Amino acid sequence: TKQQIETVLQYYREHPENVVRRGPWAIMHVILPYGVDAEIIAGNRQVNTIGWLCHNGVGVRQRMFQPTQTGFRPNVGPGVQGHEGQYLAILAQSRVQSDYPIQVGKRKYTIKDLIRYEMATCREKSELTFKLIAFSHFLEPNQTWKDNRGRPWSIEKLVAEELAQPINGAACGGTHRLMGLACAVVSRQEAGLPISGHFQRAQIFLDDFVAYTLTLQNPDGSLSTEWFERRANENNTDRKIQTTGHILEWLVYTLPEEHLQKPEITRAVQYLVETIGKQPSRDWPIGPRGHSLRA
Repeated sequence: TKQQIETVLQYYREHPENVVRRGPWAIMHVILPYGVDAEIIAGNRQVNTIGWLCHNGVGVRQRMFQPTQTGFRPNVGPGVQGHEGQYLAILAQSRVQSDYPIQVGKRKYTIKDLIRYEMATCREKSELTFKLIAFSHFLEPNQTWKDNRGRPWSIEKLVAEELAQPINGAACGGTHRLMGLACAVVSRQEAGLPISGHFQRAQIFLDDFVAYTLTLQNPDGSLSTEWFERRANENNTDRKIQTTGHILEWLVYTLPEEHLQKPEITRAVQYLVETIGKQPSRDWPIGPRGHSLRA
């Protein structure tokens, strides 16, 4: 399987996407599996994908950022960020340094400015999933701050807000919400801090959800085509890649290292490798493909 995984990943390294065909949302999903090494074709050259987006390069006539009176902000909507904080979350998952440059027009910034923008725009009872993924990497574990209305925030408050919202019906079946909670718990563990309060609630919630998720696996190794709602095995390969890639990406991140050899996990990996790996040149939907390759 290791050789099969390497072969699939190498194929997409050697067949980069083109900014003429892919907008910023799709380009973000090119970054997912390869992080800071991801490359994309722009004009007649191959450039670093994160560098292209951070310097506000065009993808299908759209850009990631727009200037404002006080600085800049990321665009949200079709073709750009699908969710508040989504690009910062991808940068976090790629372990990009916070002093990495951003350029909007002639004005120069860094990722720190994007972090400040996302901190300032936190709102209760909204989707905070991608901000949580991002802040778990970029902020100190016990950092507190105020949003631009003066309300206090912390990573623990973000965890509490996310736990209060449903999994089913959330973005991509709730996989991103689960990933946000996992990022918060894992980064806290890595910092050697106690898993108490809302972090402990999140840990118990995640453990229960992992056990439940594995009961939904299909005989071919794929994961439910109805996300976490029930067991389902729709006869639609694109759908199976979408759900299996997203769910497996979250499982691999969440599970301790010694659990990654569980037969349920290796079967899900094998399913993705054999499906995408047998037809790498097929035009797989780029979002699900990005999550599958990252998994």
